[in-house]
Amino acid sequence: EKIDTRKRKRKREQEQEKGNMGKSRKEEEYEREERRHRRKEEKLKRKLAETPEEKRRRRLEKKARKYKSSTEAIAGYTNENNPFGDSNLTERFVWKLKEEVDEGGSSR
Repeated sequence: EKIDTRKRKRKREQEQEKGNMGKSRKEEEYEREERRHRRKEEKLKRKLAETPEEKRRRRLEKKARKYKSSTEAIAGYTNENNPFGDSNLTERFVWKLKEEVDEGGSSR
């Protein structure tokens, strides 16, 4: 019972530090949802106000970011610098033997 009281007291102190004292879980959820909704509306307004050139530039930047993240280092390793000696570490793995078996049909 004392442990629960200590946990509650610690949680209350943490909430006071955050400035959430007195707010219920539902109120916090509501505020989070409101912030999320405002961000979505702002993003939509920006998209509607942009010119076709800006839209094209934004989409190209997104594609570049996506490509960079897919070819970027995996777990801090690159194709050249990894303890596995794998020069194809960042490339998509294809199990060639499985494909050959699937193409020829399983004849076991």
